[in-house]
Parts: sequence; structure tokens; C-alpha cells
Amino acid sequence: MLKCLLLAGGAILGLATSPAAAAPLLVSYAPAPGTDSAFSFEIDSNPSVTAASAGAFTAPATNGTGAAATIVSARFYSAGGGGFNLFGSGGFLFGYLGPQLFSGSGTAPTILTGTFALTSADIGRVGSGALTISAATAAVPEPATWGLMLVGFGVVGTGLRARRRSITFSAA
Repeated sequence: MLKCLLLAGGAILGLATSPAAAAPLLVSYAPAPGTDSAFSFEIDSNPSVTAASAGAFTAPATNGTGAAATIVSARFYSAGGGGFNLFGSGGFLFGYLGPQLFSGSGTAPTILTGTFALTSADIGRVGSGALTISAATAAVPEPATWGLMLVGFGVVGTGLRARRRSITFSAA
């Protein structure tokens, strides 16, 4: 019994060292009154880069609303300050200039969270506003966390059961 428990614990610990999945982030744009259209989309905090170059990377984006309803991908820039362009299945949608919105390299970026001031980068499109990047969903424990918790309960239960068996009473 103890051998099985130790083997299960080792397997769970092996799972615990596997890398965590990227958390989805909600990217929401709130325009200044009368200047532009609101939109939102989701992107992973550590996105899978589909294209990278010096000072930029492109990653998949999903669940677009408003002006970004047809979004397929986003291209983030570090060159020239920062900002991003959004692309739909038909090509370029629109772009914004502002601070750099990611840390790390273009091949292994991490999207920053917070609120950032942006202005439209499109000729003929007047727009400025605030871009807010935040967690899209509440944190959910990973399977390895649940497994470790179950192994811990198993060890405690086994210890209590073994302790109960070893207690003997003798009548004098």
C-alpha cells in the first residue's frame, strides 16, 4: 500500500514540475468621448508567437468584440515606443501607438497588465483612449496542484489508519 502511495506521489510530483499554461488576458479599449470605437479581445499572457522580427511579434487573438469583432491576430511593437496592430481574416484592421505592451523578447514575450494611453496610428482615423489589460478569468488550480493535495490527504489518512492499528490495550 505504501509503495503504491509513494509511486503515485512521484507521478504527481512529476506533473507538478511541468510548465503552466498561459493565462488568458482580456484587452479592452475605452476611447475618449467622440473619438473612436470601443473594442476588446483576448490573448494569452505568454502568447504563441506566429511571427517575430526585430522589435515586433505576431500572436493569435480571440473573442473580439466591437471594432475587433473579426480579429484573428495582434502584432505588438517595441520599436518606436510601442503599440499594436490588429488583423482579421481579410488583413489589417487598425493600429494604435503607445507604450510597449510586453516584456521579454519578440520570440518569448509576456504581455503586461495595467492601463495604457493609446492614440490611433491610422491615417484619417482620429482616436485616443485607454487600453486595459487584465486577467480574463479567475485563476483555476492546475491538475498537478489538485493531485498534490490528494496525495497529501492520502498520506495523512494512511498515517492515521496505521496509527490506529498499532494501539493495543492490555488488561492488568
